[in-house]
Amino acid sequence: MVASDAALLASGTAALECMLAKCPMVVGYRMKPFTFWLAKRLVKTEYVSLPNLLAGRELVKELLQEECEPQKLAEALLPLLANGKTSHAMHDTFRELHQQIRCNADEQAADAVLELAQ
Repeated sequence: MVASDAALLASGTAALECMLAKCPMVVGYRMKPFTFWLAKRLVKTEYVSLPNLLAGRELVKELLQEECEPQKLAEALLPLLANGKTSHAMHDTFRELHQQIRCNADEQAADAVLELAQ
């Protein structure tokens, strides 16, 4: 992902990994119609991809169910490959989101070890 100009992927942790790699992306996801119907009634969120959930707005294009078809996926992905401005804006926002969710795990682990050693 780090070496990619853009990515096309399914919703999930891959989208978070792609965001952390600062790689522009399009998210597509299809599921069984009944599962989608049920999920829409149980989950009250405007977005499904982690970058959009973290940003609180549509940062990456999400194509779900009937929208998730080859032609529409290609149409959404091509501007990311062709337009540097779009990719740079997304990259900057990814960097900001990365800073927001950063938790300094290495420092926390070291502190926990020191606390146990004392």
